Formats: sequence, structure tokens, C-alpha cells
Amino acid sequence: MDVNETPKENPAENVILQEIGFEIEITKDDSPTLRLIKPPVGADVSIHPGGESMHHTGGALSETCLIYGQAFQYGFEKHPNPKMVSLGLGLGYVEVLACAYSMLHNSSAFEIYSYESIPGLRKLFEDFYLKDTKSETYEWILSEIAKKYQLSKEKLRTQVKTALIENRLKLLGNFLEELPNLKSFDVFCYDAYSRKTSPELWDEVLMTKTFLLGSDTSCISSYASNAVLKKALSQAGFQFEVLEGFQGKRNRTWAYRA
Repeated sequence: MDVNETPKENPAENVILQEIGFEIEITKDDSPTLRLIKPPVGADVSIHPGGESMHHTGGALSETCLIYGQAFQYGFEKHPNPKMVSLGLGLGYVEVLACAYSMLHNSSAFEIYSYESIPGLRKLFEDFYLKDTKSETYEWILSEIAKKYQLSKEKLRTQVKTALIENRLKLLGNFLEELPNLKSFDVFCYDAYSRKTSPELWDEVLMTKTFLLGSDTSCISSYASNAVLKKALSQAGFQFEVLEGFQGKRNRTWAYRA
């Protein structure tokens, strides 16, 4: 596949995604995102009503690089092998981007804790990197991130695969259930669905408890900027800046411990 092309239709992959409640949506920079078309099997309809996309329609890849690239740059400057957290695996943009930055900073002992409550999304990502399952979607994301940061696609693929094999890229389940096992972090990408779709992840007490786990030089980045998030950051001892959002989107949040 030419990496400049938009990901092509993959009927088999689309069937799997539809079975777990998603469909592929192509954003304006030609990058794919997922739209939640129905609640996941067994989910509370009031919590997961469906209909929301994982990224801004202006560009899934561009938005990810803008919001979380800053966090990874900061994290690797402060820590040779940072412990990074991604709340919401989705299609794996944040995880692959983290591995790209690890290559740029010659880091080989970094850790990524990636939380995703939907097992099917974890399996699709893992199968692509560990079992060489064919996927135009995941191939496109890998190719474009490698291209953007002038990295070898195959070396980036190997970096992700090795991190999975060595359990440094941990594909974890429901964040609320897994949180007791998280002891600390250096970089936190707070990329959960919105308060409307996932209100349980935007609870002030939960966020404050989570952010208190940050190291002395940790950082947090999120596409969101709301009063609850900012209050939780302040209570956890973070300084924060409200920055312009992606392509006209309402403000995003950048926080750090000096």
C-alpha cells in the first residue's frame, strides 16, 4: 500500500469492528478513526450510547501528534525510560507514537500502560503486531507515523512488537478496575471518550487519585479542558496551561510538575 493513500476498505476487518460496535471513519487528513455506532456488548446504554467518534473530524493523526507528541517529547527529555499511560487504546495511535518517540530518544526500557475496556480492540492491535494479521488501517497508521518522524516503518513495527513481547507495552482492560495496579507515571495521555459517553472516567475524585500518582517531573496532556479536569490537576499538585484546541476545537489541557 502506498503510504500516501487513504486506508482501503477491508471487509473482514469491518465486520469484526461492527460486531464490537464500531465503524471506520476517515478524517480530513486521510487518517482513520473509529466511530462508536452502538454500545459494546454488555455495556450500560446510558453510559455508552453510541454515536461518538474517537477523534476530531479534522484529522485523527494530526490531532494525536499535536496533543500527545508534546507530552512524549517532555517525558523523554525528563526520563531516559519513562513510564507512560494511555487511557483509551482505540486504534493505537498514542501507543505507536510513544514508540516512535522512544526511537527518537534511543530509549529501550520505556513502559506503556494502555487501557482499553473493549477486548476486541486490544486483540486487533495485538494480532497486527504479534501475528502479522493483515490490516490496511493499522498498516496506514504505522506507515504514516514512521514517515512523519522520518523513521523506518519496519524498525518502528519491531519497536512496538518488542515492547509487546517484553510486556513493556501492556494492553490492559477497564481503567477503573486496573487503576489499583498503577503505582506511578511520568507521562499521562488522558484520551478517554467525552464526559457524555464515559462520565465515569471524568469523575473528580478518580482523576485526582490518578494524577497523584505522577512522578515529581511528570506531565499530563488531554484534548479536553473542563472545570473538573482542571480542579483535579490543581488538587494533585500540577501546574496547567489551557492551550488552543485542535482545528477550532475547544481548548485542550497541558499540565506538568515543575
